[in-house]
Amino acid sequence: MSQHYRGHGYYKDEIAVPDGKLITASSAGSLLWAKFIVEELGLCSNLQSKAWFNYFSTGDAQYYGEMMNSLEKDALKVRYEKIIFLRGVTPTGTNRIPKMSLFSRNLTEVGF
Repeated sequence: MSQHYRGHGYYKDEIAVPDGKLITASSAGSLLWAKFIVEELGLCSNLQSKAWFNYFSTGDAQYYGEMMNSLEKDALKVRYEKIIFLRGVTPTGTNRIPKMSLFSRNLTEVGF
């Protein structure tokens, strides 16, 4: 480190570090950095994120199976939410149409 560096008390000797909305990593931490970003943005379930990270960080075929199973579980959940909607029941019990968010898969209400 530089002899002029004064942030020793804040330094964490880890390959990637999330701190609120700030996520930083060394050049060796790009995979973990990507995992933290995906989790922060809510782009997939925690199960998917963990399985994805485990597979790509180890290359172990067991984690590939877990990753594929997590995708299937999420697809079943989305399918179940659509079935509830098609039966005329909204998640909040209102007469509003739930709209599927493209990125987060969270149901949000929109009036018509």
